Amino acid sequence: MTPPRLLPLRLSRQLTRSAVSVQPRRYQSSSSTPMRILSGIQPTGIPQLGNYLGALRNWIDLQARPAPADTISHDGGSGTDIFYCIVDLHALTVPRPPAELQRGIRDMARVLLACGVDPRRSHLFVQSEVPEHSELAWILGCQTPMGWLNRMTQWKVAIDEARDHAVDTVEHPYANRYH
Repeated sequence: MTPPRLLPLRLSRQLTRSAVSVQPRRYQSSSSTPMRILSGIQPTGIPQLGNYLGALRNWIDLQARPAPADTISHDGGSGTDIFYCIVDLHALTVPRPPAELQRGIRDMARVLLACGVDPRRSHLFVQSEVPEHSELAWILGCQTPMGWLNRMTQWKVAIDEARDHAVDTVEHPYANRYH
């Protein structure tokens, strides 16, 4: 069983240009600019109470918030574009059999739906099903200055712990910064 709504994303030229810029992005103050929310969860098991209280409950609440009246979403509708992702590529940092990972993806999709993630109000997708996600991670990785990473606590911890781990252990913190 696949998640209820896989959303193929296409990067526009504008997004690609802004993604590789090292200048801070200036956000428009106009409320007619659509708001987009992206959050993800690893399919590493059934979420526990801390996952629900720390993230999932907020996901559900975000779906219920009314958008400003003059906000237009990407599909022409009114509201906020909300994207929830099962981040299976992030879960590859912990070795596991492929069948277990696939089962985890299905289970996580079921849990998210059971908790109240509504595919009519948000987009639910699996990270590995959107190749542009990996492409954007590569672009961002190539453009991220080492100085930025050296200021990140999770980067420093990853470097200290990476002596016996794969390269992805140290790449993961910069990827999280942009997700």
